[in-house]
Amino acid sequence: KGKLPLYLQLNVEVRNPNEEKASMNRFLWDFFIDDKLITSGKVTKDLRVEPNGGISVLPIEVGVDLFEVLSGESADAIINFAMNLAGNGGSPSRLKLRAKPTIYVAMTEVKYPGWITIEQKFTSE
Repeated sequence: KGKLPLYLQLNVEVRNPNEEKASMNRFLWDFFIDDKLITSGKVTKDLRVEPNGGISVLPIEVGVDLFEVLSGESADAIINFAMNLAGNGGSPSRLKLRAKPTIYVAMTEVKYPGWITIEQKFTSE
């Protein structure tokens, strides 16, 4: 039908090093495969994180039609990633999530000043 949907759930650990409870209410993100931007989005769910090193998990739903991105320079990266998912990949795929959170600490909204980059290699093994 001319569509090849890919759905992923990325579970991102959010840590709070502060002495006050924190709450994250906005999380902008970009998803890359082998340094090629695949899709972008935002999460506007309220996530509470306990103080003093508390950890919460933020699920990020990534959905993309691979036929739409299987053009130009991203095609090789997507094909390699698909082969890794199928268990036949030749080289690891580099997955990257670039994120910019907005959090509340002690009743004050704090926009993270830059981007946080989370990288992971994915292989068929």
